[in-house]
Amino acid sequence: MRAIGMFRVARWLTADKIRILCYHGISLNDEHRFRPALFMRPETFADRIEHLAIKGYPVISLDDACDFLEKGGAENCAVVITIDDGWYGTYKHMLPILRRHAMTATLYVSTYYVQNQVQVFNVAVQYLIWSARRQPVELSGGPVQITDRFDLSMVAERERLFEAVIQRASRLDGASTRQSMLNSFASSLGVGWDDAVTNRICTFVNRDEARQLQEAGIDLQLHTHRHRFPANSFDLAAQELEDNRRALSDIAPHSMAHFCYPSGVYSSEQVAWVTSLGMRSATTTRPGLNDKSVPMGELRRFLDSDDISPIEFEAEISGLLWIVRRVFGRK
Repeated sequence: MRAIGMFRVARWLTADKIRILCYHGISLNDEHRFRPALFMRPETFADRIEHLAIKGYPVISLDDACDFLEKGGAENCAVVITIDDGWYGTYKHMLPILRRHAMTATLYVSTYYVQNQVQVFNVAVQYLIWSARRQPVELSGGPVQITDRFDLSMVAERERLFEAVIQRASRLDGASTRQSMLNSFASSLGVGWDDAVTNRICTFVNRDEARQLQEAGIDLQLHTHRHRFPANSFDLAAQELEDNRRALSDIAPHSMAHFCYPSGVYSSEQVAWVTSLGMRSATTTRPGLNDKSVPMGELRRFLDSDDISPIEFEAEISGLLWIVRRVFGRK
């Protein structure tokens, strides 16, 4: 299809629609093999940005994108780059690549781990289990207080161990206490963990790094404080945004009116909440391009991943796969 010019045709047909790209973390070691949808190799991200530059896709701010959408559409297949969460790799790898091409991005920050500066517990637990996946392990109580045998060569057993650890951690208070448990769990699995801690694997940026991102032109926006947006309580959801805003206020003292649903999970009722809480836009993980027909509280994004090939990325950004999905009704 590219060889016969269909990518160029798709780009022409969708020129007035805004593309929003979604990224998360950048791999610092082998995290891209562990969860390629969450952690991307630096070279993959660099190739994506290089493609946008070479092909002449204009990269615009989220504010400008909202202006265009409110007026009816953009021009020349404008692209918005968004990054979720606040992983340390955003600062270490993404920022230099974006600056090299003079491109901006929006970083939706969950501030709990920015403040506490410990490893993101649930992701780190999964990473540890994945790292030890080729061996059976027998836990005998100790600090982790789990006594059982797990064959980590089996997916179901890895999931069972993960649930057991998360259930145990739910009874602990405070990020530092859970970090201590995480360190003990690594020892129980026989996984070397000191280097991972030193190299900040599975951690977020700190306050100073977040401030440097803002000063470098990366727009910090809201993603809730604890990466949760409760569907059963407007007050709790509003509190998450307020805590998030307060934590960011002295790092990025500017208007924060853009929001990203944690993990892309939301309900139609929550879309109305977001509007009532003063958000100008909210992004999802639903695929698609954006024009004036797309609600500002449900903007579509392409969730890029390390296991998406260059030709697939090119097909997505050109608009071809958006057209194919509309024609054939495939998600």
